Amino acid sequence: MKRLPLLFLFISLAATSFHLQGQKIAKQDPPFKQYEHSQWVDSIMESLSPDERIAQLIMVAAYSNRGEAHKQEILRLIEE
Repeated sequence: MKRLPLLFLFISLAATSFHLQGQKIAKQDPPFKQYEHSQWVDSIMESLSPDERIAQLIMVAAYSNRGEAHKQEILRLIEE
């Protein structure tokens, strides 16, 4: 019976710890945010054509464990 309050205390402390860690993680900006107001980024984006700007939004899914045929397909997609 004496273990019940101790168990409750342990669970409460653990829950509080996880909650506080979650708040710390949530407050951190992702690394790319450091370039949000960068003159260098703005100058590069201004130098791109509309097609090149659109191309910056395209992401090709590439995997390193799929063999030579997959590699060739990725290269083809990038070139197109």
